[in-house]
Amino acid sequence: MPPTVGCTASSSAEAAGRQWQPTPTDPEKIALFTGMGAYAGTYTIEGDKVSHHVDVSWNEAWTGTTQVRQFRIDGNTLQIRAEDSLDGRLGTATLVWTKVRP
Repeated sequence: MPPTVGCTASSSAEAAGRQWQPTPTDPEKIALFTGMGAYAGTYTIEGDKVSHHVDVSWNEAWTGTTQVRQFRIDGNTLQIRAEDSLDGRLGTATLVWTKVRP
């Protein structure tokens, strides 16, 4: 059986103390759109770097590119860090995944 990866998230409605509704409000749609990121494809690993060879992407500019990330595995935790330049300023984003045990 393949390993299971889990993460948790809360909706903007829950964060605002409202009951979840199936159709987001316009401000919620904007927050969801600007906070969304997804891509799929193959990957290769060299040292502490993983190269994602992007076949499809939420951001179509990434489709057909290779996105290089630094990663670290510590026990049941995987951290993937991306560095990017926005408006000439360097920024860093880190994703943390923890393996769920049955």
